[in-house]
Amino acid sequence: MYRSVLESAINSYIDANDKHIIFKKEIDILYPDTCKLFYTYHIQLIKDSLEYLRKLKTTMNSKIIYFHGLPANIIKNAGETDFKTQNRGR
Repeated sequence: MYRSVLESAINSYIDANDKHIIFKKEIDILYPDTCKLFYTYHIQLIKDSLEYLRKLKTTMNSKIIYFHGLPANIIKNAGETDFKTQNRGR
């Protein structure tokens, strides 16, 4: 049943002229030629996706400013600061 659903989904991806868009022919998971075509496409899709994510990670890491902390004395001084507030009758 699951195989049928998967094949139906793959084979329903057609253009306005009823031509298969990605595989150019109907896919049958149990038929060796089309099965190989499907799995080759899937493997390449996974490899391309991983490469994209590697490049995205590199780009994002170069843009991130990492916080390495402030000197302890600056944090201590900020904590001890008495911020005087005025009460204006509110």
